Amino acid sequence: MEQKRSIVFLCARFSHGGLETVMNRLSSELISRGCNVVYAIGQLAGDHIPIPEGVNVCDLRYYLPPEERSIAKTLSCLLKARKQFRSISKMYPGSIFVVASDMFSPWAALMAGVRPLYLWIHVSIEVVYAGARNWKFNKRLFRLVDGTIVLTPEMKDEIARLVGEDVVNKVTVIYNPLTTLHTYNLYAPGSHHFLYVGRLDNEQKRVDRLLKALSNFRDERFKLTIIGDGKDREKLVSLSNEVGIADKIDWAGWQTDPWEYVKNTGGAEALILTSDYEGFPAVIVEAMANGIPCISTDCPVGPSDIIQNELNGVIIPMSDDPTIVKSLTDVIKRLLDGSLSFDISLVKQSADKNKPEIVADKWLELMDHRDVR
Repeated sequence: MEQKRSIVFLCARFSHGGLETVMNRLSSELISRGCNVVYAIGQLAGDHIPIPEGVNVCDLRYYLPPEERSIAKTLSCLLKARKQFRSISKMYPGSIFVVASDMFSPWAALMAGVRPLYLWIHVSIEVVYAGARNWKFNKRLFRLVDGTIVLTPEMKDEIARLVGEDVVNKVTVIYNPLTTLHTYNLYAPGSHHFLYVGRLDNEQKRVDRLLKALSNFRDERFKLTIIGDGKDREKLVSLSNEVGIADKIDWAGWQTDPWEYVKNTGGAEALILTSDYEGFPAVIVEAMANGIPCISTDCPVGPSDIIQNELNGVIIPMSDDPTIVKSLTDVIKRLLDGSLSFDISLVKQSADKNKPEIVADKWLELMDHRDVR
């Protein structure tokens, strides 16, 4: 009897973010293909998103918050996780083990002899990891594990540059699956309705740049819908008042289905992101699957792998803040005067490689130890 394919996701903490949403969508697709899927979780947050039916959950309770990571506590936690991972590997023989964007769990897994072991990186390595004081230590992981899964070719290039060309043959690019269950035709050229979807964390997302660019059109007809919430909401609301566009903004908050909300409010002319960095900006792919072109800064990593300039959106070169705001202002002006528009069919085609069934095929090939690079 042929052994059932099995995958164990080692996740330090499972809450309600983008990574968890992607894990769930991928897991649902793999389960529908007959795979065994396990979540081995260091901490299951009280407000976590629902886990799909059919996923086996092991709540290991080894998670240690970063602010509590003294040497003694970290060592104790590492030893506890090692023991638990050793048990998990015995419970699910023949599985592949995948660590989801965490640099603590892979060390415990390696100490436990867990194999085959893969890193699954969801953020810019250069921005998030390479500047940390423990980077010289953690960069060794890329050589010690059996492989690394990244979301874009740009992330693979980062590994080549920061870790070494010799590890690139162990790096596999697999795009994240679309997590939205329904898609619509939401492109509304001439509506002057712009859209931001994401956390209101201005240190990363830099929504202030978008507000400042739009302030140059305060006397013109436009609307900005901001879907999402976060720690900087009040600061951004205050800024919108300061720059004179508060009456043109719909602060929609967090929405279970943002695209249903956009459909019910008349569609959008463009999604606009002005981040300093991203992991894989799933919102861009979701917007394009719904026919909405995307305007984004050329931040690390992801936007430039998705957006084809002037075909399905516009890339804004990274620079100093005034230059970025000026470049974005120029693009918005073209949208408002009608000199910039897009072909909805080309926009929607951009999301084809992120269809869950196509992404799952790549994971199945990896689980069968075939080359998908």
